[in-house]
Amino acid sequence: MTAVLDQVTPLVLTYNEEPNIARCLAHLRWAKRIVVVDSGSTDGTLEILHQDVRVRVIHNAWPGFAEQRNHGMQFIDTPWVLSLDADYVISPAMVESLVAALQTDGYSAWEAAFSYWIWGAPIRGAILPPREILFNKSSCHYVPDGHSEKLVVDGQVGRLDSRLWHDDRKSLKRWIGSQITYSEQESRKLLLAKKSDLSWPDKIRSVTLLGPILVPALSLTRGGILSGWRGIYYAVQRGLAELMLVLCLLDLRLRNRSQDQEHS
Repeated sequence: MTAVLDQVTPLVLTYNEEPNIARCLAHLRWAKRIVVVDSGSTDGTLEILHQDVRVRVIHNAWPGFAEQRNHGMQFIDTPWVLSLDADYVISPAMVESLVAALQTDGYSAWEAAFSYWIWGAPIRGAILPPREILFNKSSCHYVPDGHSEKLVVDGQVGRLDSRLWHDDRKSLKRWIGSQITYSEQESRKLLLAKKSDLSWPDKIRSVTLLGPILVPALSLTRGGILSGWRGIYYAVQRGLAELMLVLCLLDLRLRNRSQDQEHS
């Protein structure tokens, strides 16, 4: 198993991830080398990183998710990259899935579905699309996609058997601040993109105001209510994120309409 995993270097992005980064690193014990791109952490993130001799920290001012990941890839000399956020956890089952994927020919990238955790426990009903986390460096690169990034893959994409754990322990205040920024970026994407280029959820978001109602309801009916207060917390969180997006969309549309009237 170790020889196979030597083909992979984890790539992690950080910015003030003290509540998460130690847990992320603890589940990467199999990795010989880890590349972390930090965009100016001022909490205890860097101290934690410097305690792990496997970690190479690259300091780079934040240019966006796609640009930051592409920048980090320059410092990876293995053929495969394991692309992570600091709040991702690679479970023992996922390690076995990574080994199986690396031993399977014909794929340039592998995507993983998520298991969403709230304060240390998994919940049901999470609404997160799968994302490519393992990919061949020579066949892939990132491009911007709204507030996030999209991996452009030259070749086939497989699906890993295990789920990637998403376990963010940062404060609610930090989450709300990030969501405001993300919503502003997503709203610009929805208004400027061609409708044919949008995914069906984004098409619905761009023409309807039902997201703040439908998304939490979908989460709860898919099993979130069975996760107790954690499931309710997640549903309210997702509803708030959708509400922020609606507000940003309305703000942009009204702002543009006002400017058009002034210029007419």
